[in-house]
Amino acid sequence: MKTWITLACSLVAAATFAEVPVIEGTGNADGSGFIKVTVAGGSETILAVAFKDCMSAGQTIALGNLVSTTGLPSAASSNEADSAARLYVANGTSYLTYYNDTSTGWTAYDTGTAAGLTRTVGDAVWLVMPGTSATTYSVYIKGDLVTSQSVTVSPGLNLICAAKTEGYKLSALTVTTPAGTKLRKADYFMIPATASTSAQTFYWDAANSTFRLPGNAPYTTWDDVAATIPAGTGIWYYRSGTNNATITLTAPAQGE
Repeated sequence: MKTWITLACSLVAAATFAEVPVIEGTGNADGSGFIKVTVAGGSETILAVAFKDCMSAGQTIALGNLVSTTGLPSAASSNEADSAARLYVANGTSYLTYYNDTSTGWTAYDTGTAAGLTRTVGDAVWLVMPGTSATTYSVYIKGDLVTSQSVTVSPGLNLICAAKTEGYKLSALTVTTPAGTKLRKADYFMIPATASTSAQTFYWDAANSTFRLPGNAPYTTWDDVAATIPAGTGIWYYRSGTNNATITLTAPAQGE
């Protein structure tokens, strides 16, 4: 479900969340608002960095501004972080960990400082929830929407997203690269497994300039599979070889 606000980018009391019409904007932003993502206790979810900071000329957002802590489990200190919602941010070959501190919100696990870390639109982060699936939570990501953003992928697995306020089929995603950037046949997208689905991996088919499931018939293009990316979530991208690549992910227009 997507929800939009028209004036303020900041997230206030939970009572302010209400479903209102989408507000179309100009330039590379489609307005200010938020996306609701429903997650279960004990789950791991890839959250999309689909927004930039409000009124910002750039395309970055502070982690603490992106993900609201409203209604999420918290802990009084890092010693109790396992009982709180946690964010994991890729940092080379490791992850930076932030937990929802009762007093300060998203706080670095190792330093105890508030989450001033910035992320670029097109990135994604892990959200890890405590507890069991018997409890569900509403997670809100917020800011100014950017509809298309170039992402640099480095060798190995990368967490990325397409900025979109509603779910979309992977087959509808447009992937472009600048001149001089080549994708390799070993590059792939991977949609993580869920409680009801298996992980799906789509490899680059250079001959047809698209990603496809490995193997032969009946899979020939993305349109042959019902791979859907829920609103507010991201996916894996594996970059083969030793060089970075730049790709632009453009999701279908609103309502498509």
